[in-house]
Amino acid sequence: MEMWESEPYNMNYFTQVHDKYKLTIDSVPTFYTSAYQEFQSKSEDNFLRGCKWSPDGSCIMTNSNDNCIRIFKPLATQDLDKAGNNDLTSNVKVQESGQIYDFAWFPGMTSFQPELCRVVTTCSGIPIHMWDSETGKIVANYRAYDQYDEVTAAYSLSFSCDGSKIYAGYNKAIRIFDTEYPVKSCKLVKTTNTKTKDGQTGIISCFAHSPDGSGLYVAGSYSRHVGIYDSSCDKLVCLIQGQQGGVTHVLFSPDGTKIYSGGRKDAEILCWDTRNLGHILFSALRDVKTNQRMYFDVSQSGQFLMSGNNDGTVMFWNTLHECQEFNGDMFLKPCSQFYAHFDCVNGISYNHQNHMIATASGQRHFQNFDETDSEEETGKHSVVKKKNPWDFSLKLWKIPFEEEVESSSSNR
Repeated sequence: MEMWESEPYNMNYFTQVHDKYKLTIDSVPTFYTSAYQEFQSKSEDNFLRGCKWSPDGSCIMTNSNDNCIRIFKPLATQDLDKAGNNDLTSNVKVQESGQIYDFAWFPGMTSFQPELCRVVTTCSGIPIHMWDSETGKIVANYRAYDQYDEVTAAYSLSFSCDGSKIYAGYNKAIRIFDTEYPVKSCKLVKTTNTKTKDGQTGIISCFAHSPDGSGLYVAGSYSRHVGIYDSSCDKLVCLIQGQQGGVTHVLFSPDGTKIYSGGRKDAEILCWDTRNLGHILFSALRDVKTNQRMYFDVSQSGQFLMSGNNDGTVMFWNTLHECQEFNGDMFLKPCSQFYAHFDCVNGISYNHQNHMIATASGQRHFQNFDETDSEEETGKHSVVKKKNPWDFSLKLWKIPFEEEVESSSSNR
């Protein structure tokens, strides 16, 4: 959105919590448990790269800078009504050979059916891997080949809503794999016309699929575009642009009427109306200062939008509340926020079965030698000891939203 031309832009106003819209005191997030030691390393650079609850709400999966996928089962070891003081340890740990670009749960996953406990990952230089989330063993490989008949890595991936297809993002292309038959052949969808240069350019960086059965799916790209496609023919329906940075995350509302998008070093989460494509309903502002993927999520009803910030806070927006106009654009002020970490909150995932959220933190830090705690002389050389202010951890929070509080009150 272009919004800064006629008047100075005051981000603080639109990120300040509106007193009228604060959640009730009973709705203040309650710390549940965390995983900290899992992500400590000698190199001190093992920051997290997001977290995702399993579809059945029993497991939480994390991606981190040590090229590992970890799966935790916190609800199996802790009383849901009591906060846990024990540091969580992963039940399954999967080591990849390179940086993990993206990861996803099989949408039909349930812990009661081991054959459905599947996750997929994509990382540099190798095929897409499907893993058994109970054992950590590879179940299948999905290969795509370039013009030299060499394996090319996907930059993003997602399952279709029914889990029958895997959508993978490449440079100016989407490849669609049949989940059940991991063979060499896959459907290639070129997102850019090589002759006219029309279409969606750049690396396809993220996906989302409409839950309303319409067959629409969206693909974000680093060229700042959001493409809307029809899965029946995999043709581009509409191309929209509004992000100031490359798109890193897209999400449908639970009823399929809205699309949310966010980008690199871009403070705005844009809400698009799927019934009037190209129309922005509102913008929700957050604090994003890095190029890393900053996730956001919505509650099961679609009422609450939530996201982490670079300063360690988590914000909530009530999408039912009235927006405020500024220079012709509509902005939604946050209804609540709280401090979750001492570092950038890059991952957030909502567990609608238990009304919990998971938050993941960390970012790449570069040592500032001007900020040191002490300096020791060892022979001819001095050793600089720097205080570590970083927070690379996973935390779980119990969140009773207003909608839950009101419904419980009416039942008394």
